[in-house]
Amino acid sequence: MDSLSAVQVIDGSKEQDSLAAVLVEDIRRLKGGFIPFNIQHTLSEGNRAANLMAEIEHNLPIGTTVFDSPPPGLITFLEEDTLGVAFLRH
Repeated sequence: MDSLSAVQVIDGSKEQDSLAAVLVEDIRRLKGGFIPFNIQHTLSEGNRAANLMAEIEHNLPIGTTVFDSPPPGLITFLEEDTLGVAFLRH
């Protein structure tokens, strides 16, 4: 399931498969414990900083990681995200 499909299943606009049912119900239950908010899909090009950190995470051991300094490229991506720099989707 891609991230757009996950958002659609969680918000109820798309039917879920039985494999994801328990996880989706847990997400909905946990979401209900907060002040109301919406879950929204964002293309990876629209938030390159978060996408970079997600890619880095795949190469780290399980657990909490604290960086002494931002990973290479993160500052540039944060600045571009803040400025709303547009990128073509490939």
